[in-house]
Amino acid sequence: CPYTASVQSAAVGLNSVGVQSGPVSIIVVGDYNNDDEKDGNDDGDKHGFSTLQKSQAINLLYSFWSSVTYLLSSTEQISSTILLVDPTYDDDFTSFYKTCDDIIESSVVATDSTKYIGRAWFHPLYDADIVQHTNVLPGHAIPHDMVQSFADKLEAQQQQERRREKKITLNRENIALANNLVRRTPHATVNILRRSQLEAASKYERNLPEKNRIAPNSIYVRNVKKLL
Repeated sequence: CPYTASVQSAAVGLNSVGVQSGPVSIIVVGDYNNDDEKDGNDDGDKHGFSTLQKSQAINLLYSFWSSVTYLLSSTEQISSTILLVDPTYDDDFTSFYKTCDDIIESSVVATDSTKYIGRAWFHPLYDADIVQHTNVLPGHAIPHDMVQSFADKLEAQQQQERRREKKITLNRENIALANNLVRRTPHATVNILRRSQLEAASKYERNLPEKNRIAPNSIYVRNVKKLL
């Protein structure tokens, strides 16, 4: 994120659009212990979900909404954004993203909370090719092919600048590698953001002088290039 300087200082540089910087709150979801699961005695319900998997989802959902309540009831100086960390999902990316997509995201939409919060999923094994989304999907990285199209467009628009930069070949393979790395964290994590800050950042960028204005979608290309 171009507006986060450190864990202690997020939403930096947005004072002109009414945003005060503040710390990143890190909240860890509690572990769930189930003796049957650990002993291999839980064969799952009729849908194949084990007691542990269902409890994991419940814990994450509960922690998500508790965190949303905390964020929106706090000032920006107390909590600018939240990283909700759930190590119980660290070895299972598929279960994590399906819980986020099918349960958390569904609850956000059902409660019309998109007007208040943004969200993003991160995982040690994040892989957009497993998700197989071809369009922008809430919470997920931009699809690799979409980042490729952004890179191609910027390349055509900024040939002079590109000649002065480090020569980096952007193809589907290395874009996919770096685009996944952007979403990889030490632990399974849900980033909960303030919608007001996201809108303020967009307003700030629109108000920049034309020579300083950030090209649309260039952040995704810039992030990829930094990781290559």
